[in-house]
Amino acid sequence: MHLTVIGCSSGAPSVKSSTSSYLLEADGVRYLLDCGDGTAVASKRVGIDPNTIDNILLSHMHSDHSMGLPFLVQTMYLFKRTKPLKIYLPREAEDGFKRLFYMTYLFFEKLGFEITFVGVGKGFAIQEGNTQIEFHMNTHLKVDINKNYIMHRTIPNRMQSFSIIITNNNRKFVYSADIGSTDDLEPIIENADLLLSEGMHLELEQLPRLAIEKKVKKIILTHLQDDMDTDSIRMTFEKNGFSNLQFAKEGLQIEI
Repeated sequence: MHLTVIGCSSGAPSVKSSTSSYLLEADGVRYLLDCGDGTAVASKRVGIDPNTIDNILLSHMHSDHSMGLPFLVQTMYLFKRTKPLKIYLPREAEDGFKRLFYMTYLFFEKLGFEITFVGVGKGFAIQEGNTQIEFHMNTHLKVDINKNYIMHRTIPNRMQSFSIIITNNNRKFVYSADIGSTDDLEPIIENADLLLSEGMHLELEQLPRLAIEKKVKKIILTHLQDDMDTDSIRMTFEKNGFSNLQFAKEGLQIEI
C-alpha cells in the first residue's frame, strides 16, 4: 500500500497545509480518506489527478474532513471524468450531501460520470480483491454538548464518526480520523504496520505506551496546529519507548 498526504492541518486554517485528506493506493485502487476544505487545490500541488481517485471515504462530517467534496467533484467534471465514483460517508449525511450537490449545481445527470453514495453505519466493511476496509465507530462526536443539542431540538444528526482500518496482503493501515480519546484506538491498532493518528483530541502521553502494547510499527502524527511543539512531542514518545514517529506534511509519501 502507498500513502500520500494531501492535507493534514487541524481544524484551524493553516498556510502550510489544507485540511484532512489522504490518498491510499492498494493493488492499483485509489482511496481518498477524507476530503476537507482545500483538497482539490492541494491535490494539484502534490501532483494527484482527481480523476484517478476510485473511492472517497469520509470519516465524519466536520467541515475540515468533508467540505472539500463538492469542489473536488466539480474539478472531476471540469477534467471530463467518465469512470464511476463511489463515496462512502456516515449514513446520517447521505441525503444531506445529495441535496448539497444539487444546491451547488452539481446535477448528477449532467456530470458525465456516475456517483454512488453509500451510507456507512456501525460495523460496515468493504472487501475489494485483497483489500478489506472496516469502519470502526468512535466517540469523537459523542460529547455531551452534541447529545444535549440534538436531543432537545430533534435534529437528525446521529453523531456518527469512524476510524478506518485497511488491510491488504497481510499489511495493516489504521487511520484514526478524529477520535474522542486514546480508548478509541485500543481495539483497532493491534499489529498495525502504520497508524496515521490525529493529535488534537487524544492524550499524546498515552499514545506511545498504547502503540508499544499493541505492537504498532510506525506512527504518523497528523491534524496538529501549526504552533505545536513537535520536538517536545517527539521527546515524549521517545521517553515512553516509541521512536518510530513521523509528522505528516503536505506531499509526504509512505510505503506501507
